[in-house]
Amino acid sequence: MPNSIDAYELWQINQIRITANLDPLAWHDALGDAAAAHSQWLIDNDVFEHSDPVADVSAAGFDWRSGSFGFFQNHQWTEWVPGSSDAEWQYVIDAHLDAYMNSPAHAENILNPNHEIAGVSNLMGEFQGWPQAEVNTQVFGWNEREDYIFGFVYNDKDNGTSGGINDYDIGEGLEGLPVWVHNVSTDQWFETATDTSGYYSFETGPGTFEVWFADATSADALVTTGSGNIEVDQANPDVNRPAGQTLVGTSGGDALYSTAGDDDMTGKRGNDTFYISDDPSPWIANGHDIIRDFDDRGNDVIVFDNSIFTDYSDVMDHATQVGAHVLIQTGMDNLVLDATTLGSLTPDDFLFV
Repeated sequence: MPNSIDAYELWQINQIRITANLDPLAWHDALGDAAAAHSQWLIDNDVFEHSDPVADVSAAGFDWRSGSFGFFQNHQWTEWVPGSSDAEWQYVIDAHLDAYMNSPAHAENILNPNHEIAGVSNLMGEFQGWPQAEVNTQVFGWNEREDYIFGFVYNDKDNGTSGGINDYDIGEGLEGLPVWVHNVSTDQWFETATDTSGYYSFETGPGTFEVWFADATSADALVTTGSGNIEVDQANPDVNRPAGQTLVGTSGGDALYSTAGDDDMTGKRGNDTFYISDDPSPWIANGHDIIRDFDDRGNDVIVFDNSIFTDYSDVMDHATQVGAHVLIQTGMDNLVLDATTLGSLTPDDFLFV
């Protein structure tokens, strides 16, 4: 996924395309890696010439599909090296884009209506006699992709240094926020989380989809795919969830009920029962909860509403080991079992009601 600098460049490229009534381009990691490899190759060999973008994306592990394809490459360099500030980096990216758009051949690559995906790279190094230079590479292409729903979730701290309210700027992306798309026809839900730049994406194919951000109680957007990618950004999302509770049991057997907030639960001794969401709808948030002392020897039990999970195998399909903890994705939220191993969990540890 793109870093914040490359994400800013992609966002600006898509503003150019949208203004020209063209579909926006989704980020593809293989194209981003191919762009980075080309930039590094230019720096390492102190040359300024194009490579074969088809070979480059193949070397980067592109997932080829049968059918038509086309890949194109832009590159550019500058001796003006940005400092550490985001504003300086944005100045460099904006200058690159201005130069590309003032060059018919480069602008044609950016505005090619066939393109579906893109990747970019911005690297610094000794180049063409300059002890420090900045090298930019863009890779665009298509190869029978399904339509993407993608976008950026960000906190617009300054109402857009690029001149517009709700513009995406470097450093504004919000990492780790959940995003869902809901296929209205099939009632299928798909989940991901924003990366370090606030970017997310789904390759959906044709259909009508609701897009949900963070802890929304209703869909933030309703879009129909089938004729191209759709970008759905979320500026200044309301990510405030209800306050959670610290729930502590006694030395006996306790029943602890999670709330809509982020709950911190400790059963202490005894055979404890932890209830996760007593609301029948899986799309009512039950928070990011943690159980501090789950006894996986059959003494404690976790109770899930069966609209979240239906059986033990369903839970295991949504559980992963993260360090010393087990992370269970529960619909829009998650449950962490502290100091627990995935292999120690058994069907006796769960009930479904």
